Amino acid sequence: LVFEPIKDGDSFPSDIIEDEKRLLKERIESEQSDKRRYALSKCEEIMFSGEAYGKNCLGTVEEVSALTAKDIYSEWLYLLKSSVMQVTAVGSCEPEFIKELLLKKLAGIKREPCEIKTEFFAGLPKPNYVCETQPVKQGKLVMGFRTGMRDKDDNQSAMRVAVDIFGGGTYSKLFSIVREKMSLCYYCSASSSRVKGLITVESGVEEQNAEKAEKEISEQLEIMKKGEFTDFEFSSSVKSLRDSLNSYNDSQPLLDLWYALKAVNKNLYSPEDIAEKISAVTRDEIIAAANGIKLHTVYKLLPKEEK
Repeated sequence: LVFEPIKDGDSFPSDIIEDEKRLLKERIESEQSDKRRYALSKCEEIMFSGEAYGKNCLGTVEEVSALTAKDIYSEWLYLLKSSVMQVTAVGSCEPEFIKELLLKKLAGIKREPCEIKTEFFAGLPKPNYVCETQPVKQGKLVMGFRTGMRDKDDNQSAMRVAVDIFGGGTYSKLFSIVREKMSLCYYCSASSSRVKGLITVESGVEEQNAEKAEKEISEQLEIMKKGEFTDFEFSSSVKSLRDSLNSYNDSQPLLDLWYALKAVNKNLYSPEDIAEKISAVTRDEIIAAANGIKLHTVYKLLPKEEK
């Protein structure tokens, strides 16, 4: 599949390419129809405008339509030459055999791998506020935060716990207070992309509750920064994160995914390594991590008024 695909001279067969283009355009359109995913994508696009991270990895329908079989063939050649390659073998296999086979396949290619670069920025002095209207029944509120942290930072384990107490499980501030106690949204949770120092809070809201939900989410973060979280919230988060990490060994695809996502890391930590680091996190470290979280962008997708 990688080294000997079906070719048509110095191109790929046009009928196969057109089928793949159609499937990719359908996937892009289906993502746009999923308003929760759409809102998250829009928030990240605004936050990382001008950076590769801000572009949808699938591209746009227009970009896909314009592609030719020769374009894709040229990109395949470029991929073999310049891509960063990481091979993960999971299960009962002979790693040396796989390694030798790949080295043999790569022997005829002049490799010039590109360098993986990731830029990190702090939050803005004044956050971006963007509101869009569409004919939707349920509004979407996405708040994007930057931490300036990288996956290799010593404080990253504390950041994992801080984000989880803030908006992870049912014990979290966002779930137990913003969603359950105050009934300001249909769902409300926080997630992080450690490789980019990004935290996002996603919620589904009624239009009249959008501003209240935004305000309360910010308030719960300020509470985290003051260290006002209970021992129960702390211990529940650590246990939940440890259980999740330990579950990676139950599945070959999950283990494959874990190590594939570590391609940009020099230190190849196992799930067990991270679980132990999380167990050692202190309350003061969590407070310090929370205080590094800065609001960058608030994106709202609200119902369009009927004419």
